[in-house]
Amino acid sequence: MDKSEQNCELDSPDCLKINHMKNYRLSAFVILLSYFLNVSAQTKQVLSLSNNSIDSMLVELNDAIIKSKIPGLMVSIVNRKGTIYSGGIGYSNLEKKRKVTGMTAFRLASVTKMFTALAIEKLISDGKFNLSDPLKKIAPEIPFENVFEKSNPVTVVHLLEHTAGFEDVQLGRMIALDGKSMSGLKALEFHKHSLVSRWKPGERMSYSNPGYEVLGYLIEKFSGMSVDQYIKKNVLLPMDMKNSTILMNGTMIQNLATAYHFNGNGYQVLPQYTLSSNGATGNLVSCADDISKYLVILLNYYQGKTGDIIPEKNAMEMDSIHSSLAARNGLQIGYAFGNAVFANNKKITFRGHDGLGEGFSSWIFYNRSHGIAYAIANNSGQNNWEISQIIESFITRSLPTVHINSSPENLNRFKEFEGYYALANPKNDRWDFLQKLFNGVTVRVTGQKITLKNNRGNIDTLVHVHGNLFRIQSEIVPAFLFSKDENGNPFLQGYNTSQFFSKTAKAPIIIQQYLFYSGLLSMLITLVLGLLSFILLLFKKISFKTFFVLVLPAFASVSGLLAYRKLSLTDEVNKIAFSSINTTTLFIFFTSIGFGFFTLISLVMLIRQWNVLKNKLIKIVLSFTIIMLCYLSGIFLLNGWIGVRIWVL
Repeated sequence: MDKSEQNCELDSPDCLKINHMKNYRLSAFVILLSYFLNVSAQTKQVLSLSNNSIDSMLVELNDAIIKSKIPGLMVSIVNRKGTIYSGGIGYSNLEKKRKVTGMTAFRLASVTKMFTALAIEKLISDGKFNLSDPLKKIAPEIPFENVFEKSNPVTVVHLLEHTAGFEDVQLGRMIALDGKSMSGLKALEFHKHSLVSRWKPGERMSYSNPGYEVLGYLIEKFSGMSVDQYIKKNVLLPMDMKNSTILMNGTMIQNLATAYHFNGNGYQVLPQYTLSSNGATGNLVSCADDISKYLVILLNYYQGKTGDIIPEKNAMEMDSIHSSLAARNGLQIGYAFGNAVFANNKKITFRGHDGLGEGFSSWIFYNRSHGIAYAIANNSGQNNWEISQIIESFITRSLPTVHINSSPENLNRFKEFEGYYALANPKNDRWDFLQKLFNGVTVRVTGQKITLKNNRGNIDTLVHVHGNLFRIQSEIVPAFLFSKDENGNPFLQGYNTSQFFSKTAKAPIIIQQYLFYSGLLSMLITLVLGLLSFILLLFKKISFKTFFVLVLPAFASVSGLLAYRKLSLTDEVNKIAFSSINTTTLFIFFTSIGFGFFTLISLVMLIRQWNVLKNKLIKIVLSFTIIMLCYLSGIFLLNGWIGVRIWVL
């Protein structure tokens, strides 16, 4: 999920500390006392609403950010008439004890795509191009590959809805090493390895930042302005968002919240960064007061007091899903123009976007039919789920719970859809290849019930709504579709609004899963054998030759684990390191090679020293572990994980 002027500080100055954060919860008395002591002139209630209900919500939010290790939180809540609350809780800067206010700026990351899509829709309403225009027609200079171009060209709507089949941004292409943004074809050349259609455009949705880079180029080409200039002039300023900007070239933003990462003991300050982007994907910086203005206009179909941002029909078009195979078969849950549907509230369905950057996490949600919207952002990159539930409970408190009856239709016709379905639309083939193996579901039709069982053993029961559409019992809108592609192959779309599963034989998947789990087990065994070999050598129970045969597989496992650990930690707090040759990327490169190298040497040593090993059990165990390590090395090599040069991806 990507997601006024009353700013009430609920937390005591001692609640959050930079180092050695204590895991405790303040009593309700202390929280309430702190609230009344910290009410400031920077906060105000714009619409008439119960002070007690807002105060109660803020108390809950304060408790939630302490629990979630969030230093500061931006909050904006509006209805169609205006702002209900705009402000924040906690600290934008822990060292200086600077509190979050309605003017505190936060990086909103991928929420930017809502504004990019609005800018594209503005150009469309001005007659610059159409949704159905192929890229080859309006911008033939763009470097992308689509082997299906003759029958299924990439069009503007495919970019807006992430259905071009492009991959997401590669790790080494996320952050600009030189601190400079990009523009023109240079930005697209930089991401061209992701601009390859992996399936027929318009078939499946797969989130792609580089696809929105292409949209940014279209803004530049057809407006004659840079992305930040066009959005500023035609989107932000017409909505009176004077304190918001599309951040380019590492520009310093006044009152920008400091980004943090909680490492278990305290907060680590994260450096500012510049995306390798033309500004269309994740560069928006804004504050609660500005976002409140945006949300009010959004709820009113972008009809502002000083004029329309876009015609109302274009605003309605932005909330419809046009291009995916599932949408053409009647499913309107998924990604539209810079927004997606989130069907997890028991009373209403929200649309919106979420954003996640280095130390920032943001959500924007809205429901036009009920005329309510909210936005939240924090400066520690933590998940906003608990916070969103508190706010949604507050803004939907007067709405009834929705009860939907199931369809009485006989479900026997869905028997043909029984079987195993594997995920078929990962964001990145290299990094997410295991999802194809482990992210699958088994479909069973029993009487009037269809169940989905995933690979973790969890079972969901689907409720038939109408046609080929289903919903999970706990949700109020249909989010699952059974259908067939143009070749007659069954598919299932559901879960997280966009996961596309293709029916496939289960046996080969199960075999691969067991082989992979056996490989992980073998890694654990090698670590135990390696430790035992040191002990046995210390007490002179084995020879050096036997010791090396026993310890080499452990070196392979340690190398692989170190590479994965370094990759994961760097991805959390220092993505800029992926952009160049440095100690981090070289460490990952050599340790990933080490996994394959020590596996190969272990196999050679086992063959050479086979007769030296007298214990049959040791021979069996070593044979199993080394064969499984060879299997892991093979699949990692095929998927580019052995000797991975992140800086050139």
